[in-house]
Parts: sequence; structure tokens; C-alpha cells
Amino acid sequence: MVINPSEKAVNINQIKLGGLSTSDYTLIINGQQTNISSNVYLRGKDSLYILINAQLKKKDLTTPFLISDSILFYTGKGEQKIYLTAWGRDAVYYQGDTIKGNVTWDSTRVRFIYKTVFVAAGSTLTIEKGTEIKATKGNGLKVAGMLIVRGDSNAMVKFAGPRLDSYFNDIPGQWKGITILPGSKNNQIDWCEIKNAETGISAGNEEESADKTELKVTNTILKNHSRSGLMAYHTDLTMWNCLVTNFAATGLELNLGGKYLLFNNTIYNDSRVFSRKGPLISIDNIKEGISSSFNTEGEIKNNIIWGTETDEVISTGDKIKDLNIEFKRNIVKSSDTFFTSDTANYANIDPLFKDAGKSIFELKENSPSINKGLTIPFFNTDLYGRVRTEPYDLGAFEFYKP
Repeated sequence: MVINPSEKAVNINQIKLGGLSTSDYTLIINGQQTNISSNVYLRGKDSLYILINAQLKKKDLTTPFLISDSILFYTGKGEQKIYLTAWGRDAVYYQGDTIKGNVTWDSTRVRFIYKTVFVAAGSTLTIEKGTEIKATKGNGLKVAGMLIVRGDSNAMVKFAGPRLDSYFNDIPGQWKGITILPGSKNNQIDWCEIKNAETGISAGNEEESADKTELKVTNTILKNHSRSGLMAYHTDLTMWNCLVTNFAATGLELNLGGKYLLFNNTIYNDSRVFSRKGPLISIDNIKEGISSSFNTEGEIKNNIIWGTETDEVISTGDKIKDLNIEFKRNIVKSSDTFFTSDTANYANIDPLFKDAGKSIFELKENSPSINKGLTIPFFNTDLYGRVRTEPYDLGAFEFYKP
């Protein structure tokens, strides 16, 4: 906005974009699309708008780049200047593409999904470490074939919404999420951050005839979702060293049978800060009041399941004690006698995070989570990639003294 603070009118001899036609910017000056405007008359106490558009050209660079220019104002008092700066990244854009065969996305370009990308049956999409994927409202990744995400502790794969400005860093519901279709096998998501979606990951569906889905999620952060962190229907789900936080419905929805192996995850939500309607974990083997014919089984061990609701693990079908799931060495917020009278778990004991309000879920030095876990033979590091010592601490983060 250009404001004339004086009571007297002023004539701006010229307003122009410094780079004119060579610039990555274009201007709309006082409602007119032009990069140069002369003799702009501005009455006393009046103002005009200049709208600025940045259309960044492809640079063939693998790192972010800065685009600079300026808007120049010439009056009888000389030149005044407003600087323009914008960060950009080269990107590959997808408009409803179908992936066939074996395809790899690497970190040399941002992957920008305008319309949902579909991985066809019999095909594999592999996403390499450090890759950034952005998706627009209502769009995301849908997998009938196989998805392999392989980040590492120093370069996670990152899924998020389309906006780069800091205001949108933690706004949920900006994109659809990752959908793994029924019958899809051997999906693996490792060292990945999935944030600001409707539901971070959805696997399987509600159909009784659906084939079982297979999904392994490890060393992954699921946060800021307008529904749930992860929803699974009739799925064999393995999940360890994951952080699930800030969601409006449920952290993990485990529905209509399946085998669920959950080890050393931190599942947390403060309903006073991030309002929600469900528990941290729901296990539901009922559809429309009728029990599913699928079996529910699994192991849930070494997890921190902590929030502000009275009962953070709920089954709307069988009682928790009747589920064919072994709960062991978990900190659980619950009034269910299965947990409160069970010495194999730790009911209603504050895990003492460093600062949950700031999403810092490392453990304080006096945390009751330290050295309370079982040793899980197939992994020995935490979500930071630090070596776990025996006995394991609970949750996704092993305690280390500063």
C-alpha cells in the first residue's frame, strides 16, 4: 500500500519495477497490470495498492534460491525504493499422474502434487532421503502398488501442504494425506515427516471383502492433522519409533481386524491446545453395530500413550481385556481396570516430557519412562537415530543427558 500522509495531493512522477520485462516479478498498480506507471496522482490522506506477483523461472538448481528486485518511486524529492525478495525451489509438478513400473523420486527437486498421484497395481514408487513432497487441498498420494519411503536420521522425507510461508507451518488439513489401498503389500515408510494433512496415512478400507493391507511405519513423525494421524482397516501394521501428535479426531484408528505391532511410539495430544473428538488409540472391530469377521491381534509394547482425556485407549467393540492384543510396558492414560490393575503397564503416570506444550517429547531426567521398557530385538535406535541402551526407555526418544 502506498499512502500519502499529507493533507495535500501529490503527483508521483513514475512508479516502476526495477527489472521491468526481465524481472521475475510483475505488478498491478492501482488496478492496472503494468510494470511502469507515470503521473500517478494521489490525493491528500489517500492511498493506492500495488499487487506483486512472483513467477519464478526454472533455475536447474537443487538448492533454494533467492529472487530480488525493487519497486522504484520518483517524485520531486528524488527516488524511493521498496525491495522485493522471494525464496524459490525448482520443482516437478504432478497433475493427476499415474505411476507405472518402478519410479524413484529423489531430493534434487521438490515434488509438487497439484492433483492426486496414483501408484498403479504392480508398480513401486520409491522416495529417497531428503525429498520434499508438497500437495494441494484435497490431493495427495494414493497407492495400489507399493510405496517405499527411505529417509534417514539426517535427511527425512517430508510431506506437507503447498504453502511455504511460516504462518502455514502448523496449519492442519492443507492436503489429503497418503492413502494405501486395500491389498497393497510391503509398503514401508522410514524416517519420514508427514504433517498438516487431513489424515496422515490411511490404509485399507471398510469393505468386508477387502484384501488385507500391509504397512510398516518406522522412525516417522505424524503431526497436525485435521482428522487422524493414522487410520488402518484390516491391515497388518508394524510401527516403531514414531511420534503421533496434534490431531482433531484420533491418533491411531485401528479398525476391522488386522495385526498391529506397536513398539516404542510416543502418542500424545493435549485437547486444551489441539481440540479433538477421539482418544489417542481406538480399536474398533464393529461396523454398523455388527462385529467384523476379521480377527484383531497384536502387540503394543514400550509406548507412551498420554493425553488429557480420561481414557486414551478405547475399544468400541470388545473390551480391551478381551482383545487378542498383548499390552506390555506402556504408559497409558486410562481409567480402564485392565490398565489400572495391571502391573505389566504403567497407568496414569505422567511420562514427564521436557516440554510437551512446545512439542518437545524428549524425557526429563526424572522421567518414570526411563529404563522401563523391554528390549525389542529388531531395532536399537530412537527417533533421533541415537543408540538405545538396555533396558529401553519408553516412547520414541531415549533419554540422554545433555
